[in-house]
Amino acid sequence: MAARLSILLTLILGTGLLLGNVWVGEHALPKTPQHLARRLPADFEAQVLVLPWNGLEAIEPGLAAKIVSAVEGRLQVALLVNQASECEQALSRQVDSKSADSQLRCWHIAHDTAWIRDYGPLSVVDRNGRFQLIDPEYYLAHRQRDIRVPAQLAAQLSLKHHALPVMLSGGNLLSNGQGLVLATYDLVGENLGFDLDEGEIREILAREFGVEQLVLLEPLKGEITGHVDVFATFPAFDTVVVGSYLEQVDATNAAILDRNAKRLSQVKVAGKLLRVERIAMPPHMRDVWPTYTNVIYANGVLVMPRYQLFDVEGRQAARATYERLLPGWKIVEIDAWELVRQEGALRCASLALPAWNADSRQAPAQP
Repeated sequence: MAARLSILLTLILGTGLLLGNVWVGEHALPKTPQHLARRLPADFEAQVLVLPWNGLEAIEPGLAAKIVSAVEGRLQVALLVNQASECEQALSRQVDSKSADSQLRCWHIAHDTAWIRDYGPLSVVDRNGRFQLIDPEYYLAHRQRDIRVPAQLAAQLSLKHHALPVMLSGGNLLSNGQGLVLATYDLVGENLGFDLDEGEIREILAREFGVEQLVLLEPLKGEITGHVDVFATFPAFDTVVVGSYLEQVDATNAAILDRNAKRLSQVKVAGKLLRVERIAMPPHMRDVWPTYTNVIYANGVLVMPRYQLFDVEGRQAARATYERLLPGWKIVEIDAWELVRQEGALRCASLALPAWNADSRQAPAQP
């Protein structure tokens, strides 16, 4: 075991990610439409998964290992650690896996928290499949290690990247991969300090990410993040899942989600109306907002949160909906109770990078 782990660490530390054996299959990265110079990939596309190991361990020891186990054999996973010496501990739980040698990586990239979806970079892919990383402003300036992660990831992968003077939290951006992006109105409010109005934000998203349609939705009332991934997800480019509340559980947010669903049902994608599916949200408690839409798509595996023995019937119904919408995908449940108590869930604590080959790690062509 020790010798094998030593060899693995020698191959991993200080090197970029070699993606010769990524499982892609039918979930390959689709081509960017020719009318778009660039686009923001969707969660359900082929990807590499990045997990902030220290951040996850601080919330629940062993949680990163559970996620790695859930996606084993489907994609490569990179674990970020605060100290290079922690790689042995981070990798030891997975090194006996048949796929560990080729599909698990450990990078010395220090971070403050688990919420890499928000502080991590955004990826943009051009029509030739080449991509780069974009580093928007992060709203928590005191988390300096989190703020440095995008630049360090770009250096690790030998990718070009550039800063973007606009506040864009990954948790408040959902892309269908074909020019449609969802966010809540909090996106506008967060950028008042940058003297950007809604029109200017739309122009930036169109220029940098090829966003043709930005649909702004109402955030949940009382939910602290204001993010769209708390109540919505794209399982396909033409389908969106939107949460729902029973009126007797939360009348205010039931109405908000119904209005959001109605708004989305009027959006057209590829000449047809967007398909809107509904999933009942688990009841929330004060500052704890469980969700079934904050999921991880992992190249044919959907990792869905559950919350101990809470809302069993709702969870089973949510799972059945995903099984219907994602035929052929494996649905794996992971307890996310400790995450949701910290105001996040599975998507919040993970970052997806597009799966690529050796020729695609270049900056996209300018529009």
